[in-house]
Amino acid sequence: MPTERDMNKAVGAFTMVVVVVAPFVWSFAARAQTAPDSFMVVGARLVDGTGAKPRAANVRVAGGRITGVGGFRPRRGETIIDGSGRVIAPGFIDVHNHSTRGVERDPAAATQVSQGITTLLVGQDGSSPLPVAEYLQAREKNRAAVNVATCVGHATVRSKVMGDDYKRASRPDEVTRMEALVDQGFRDGALCLSSGLEYEVGGYATTDEVVALSRVAARHHGFYISHIRDEADKALESMRELVAIGERAHLPVQNTHIKMGTLGVWGDDGTRVVASEAMWREPVKWDKAAAAKFASWQNMLH
Repeated sequence: MPTERDMNKAVGAFTMVVVVVAPFVWSFAARAQTAPDSFMVVGARLVDGTGAKPRAANVRVAGGRITGVGGFRPRRGETIIDGSGRVIAPGFIDVHNHSTRGVERDPAAATQVSQGITTLLVGQDGSSPLPVAEYLQAREKNRAAVNVATCVGHATVRSKVMGDDYKRASRPDEVTRMEALVDQGFRDGALCLSSGLEYEVGGYATTDEVVALSRVAARHHGFYISHIRDEADKALESMRELVAIGERAHLPVQNTHIKMGTLGVWGDDGTRVVASEAMWREPVKWDKAAAAKFASWQNMLH
């Protein structure tokens, strides 16, 4: 999975936003705006995202950036925020986000920030902005409260090349044109290739087509994230296709949603079976997936 530092390569200068578990986040943000030079959060438990155990630490912020983490004392006149009983952490990365246009309408992104999210990866399920450069330039010009990175969408690229004649397997010349569009998307700043193989446009693509485009992503050190072909009776088969794409294209893969959506596969722990087949086998890296833990197809809560 991409780190916060990796994500920010595509969206501008790296700024780690300190997020404190709500409701403290709002008082934290309000006081930050009124601080004359810098402010400190003291007495909170720090979870720093490295895997280290939570620890007590003070955090200093100046000029919108974290400038110190440790046991140092406040400066004279420095604004102090009491974090006792709270947790302080780097901002969270939402690696499956559908706010591609939402950040244009709501740059404050209150629904995201209130959850501690500071970076969004949009362009999901095969649908993405194109050209990518224009989208990222617009985000740079009209900045939101969160960092925004994007995928290149397989279905978007497929529609661009095949138009309305997409209900078939693509020809070699069409795949070549798709490869060029994916390559340009990564050159423009995309981080990954996304697909929605259960949906109308992407569902007609062969595995070979997706592998060809994933190889382009691999050349740019990207990854492949997929809403897989089936989340019901053929869920296990679709997970195996995802793993095969990663193996053949030599890049990390992520299953957007792990669902066993029909009675025929309930009780079959397919996620463990598929992961065990590929988790430790290079070149595949089985990234953690967004698992739907609700009743069938009611995962729009995420």
